[in-house]
Parts: sequence; structure tokens; C-alpha cells
Amino acid sequence: MAMHPINPATGLPMTSDDYGGFDVGGSPYGTDVHSQHHPWSASYPTWDSGGWNSF
Repeated sequence: MAMHPINPATGLPMTSDDYGGFDVGGSPYGTDVHSQHHPWSASYPTWDSGGWNSF
């Protein structure tokens, strides 16, 4: 059974047996391309039942 390296930035396994390439989430080794995207804490105005909320 092959052991795949783990991307330290995401904790996800790499798609190949070496440290080059991408992890299973699409991030290059040592980076997390999704770290700036947090849908649960929007930095833009959102709508709820009371109207527009600005952060």
C-alpha cells in the first residue's frame, strides 16, 4: 500500500507519491487555496429577514 505525503497546509493527502503536484482538494503542496474563502463569515453585505447587513 502506497503512502501519500500530506499537505501540511491542509492536512489532505497529495495525489501522487511525492511532494510535487496537488492535494486531493486542489491545493499545491504547502499551500491552502481555500484558506481565504469562509462562506460562514462573509465580508460583503448579506440579506436576511431584517434587510441588508453590512460587516
